[in-house]
Amino acid sequence: MRINEGLKHYTIYEIAEGVFAAIHKYGGHAYSNSGIINLGDETIIIDAGNSDVSGTELRQLTKLLTGRDASRIILTHVHTDHWNGAQAFPEETRILTTEKLERLMPLRARRYLTLKNDQTELHQHLDDLEKELEKQSEPIWIEQVLTSITRTKQMIEFVKNYDPRYSNETFSGRKEIRGTERRISILELGAVHSSNDLIVELKKDNIQFIGDVGFFNLQPFMAMGRYNNWTTEINRLIGSDMELMVPGHGEVGGKKELEMQLKYFTEIETKVSEVVYNEGSLDDSLQIKMDSIFEPWLRNGLYRYDMNIKFMFNRISHKKKAEEEKAKQR
Repeated sequence: MRINEGLKHYTIYEIAEGVFAAIHKYGGHAYSNSGIINLGDETIIIDAGNSDVSGTELRQLTKLLTGRDASRIILTHVHTDHWNGAQAFPEETRILTTEKLERLMPLRARRYLTLKNDQTELHQHLDDLEKELEKQSEPIWIEQVLTSITRTKQMIEFVKNYDPRYSNETFSGRKEIRGTERRISILELGAVHSSNDLIVELKKDNIQFIGDVGFFNLQPFMAMGRYNNWTTEINRLIGSDMELMVPGHGEVGGKKELEMQLKYFTEIETKVSEVVYNEGSLDDSLQIKMDSIFEPWLRNGLYRYDMNIKFMFNRISHKKKAEEEKAKQR
């Protein structure tokens, strides 16, 4: 089953009976994917999207698809595009995440609370983007700037009503929730894409909700990740028995999509390493051309591509310096 008509922020896919992937729509307010799981006697949501606007649609969809409000929202990590939407849900809906994320959430909310009181910075940014748009002539960059303008306008409206809901239920390591129809397992991964990530497994249905461990057929955001941990976790998931995976961003997929994400990581690492070990600069690294297979991933992602290159350049440069210091001590 696929539900799209009349929805502004999500497209819904029923990936097993009573299990739904809510895939965020390009240009909508959600910015990230969610999951809706009917356990039989209660409903669980995985991640709540980026704003109260998309959160309201997600709540309506939850009632439509399962006949009830969610009893819990499970947050996969601390990035606010996955939990700002929780404010659209009633107080009775508990917010479940790891103990570490509970401590980090108020820190993440500070910027939004500041902007709630004064949107001058956002309006200035919007003015700058509109001036930048006038300078652009290449279609791909025009699309980039238009996307940034849309998101900034959405942010201006969103922060006016910002009222963050923080976690009020925590766990550490592993937690199981059993319903009358199915059970789910929640696994804390530690630092992977962010400072602390988790995934949700439905073994009976052979499904995993993997949060931002997965970016399927689009550019991952690498800048805050723990690269070695991330690649290790991807390899673990590829070797697991689970076949169907819902990423934090991108369409529903599985091991093939994870393998492509790993190929993207490896190609950036290899090409930036060549630049660094040949005494090249960051500017040289930014001129790197990826394999043509990744060109579609650049849609609305050129800024992110630059950030990923900078992240890898800094990482490899630090590694090279450490190797040189070690060689001197021999």
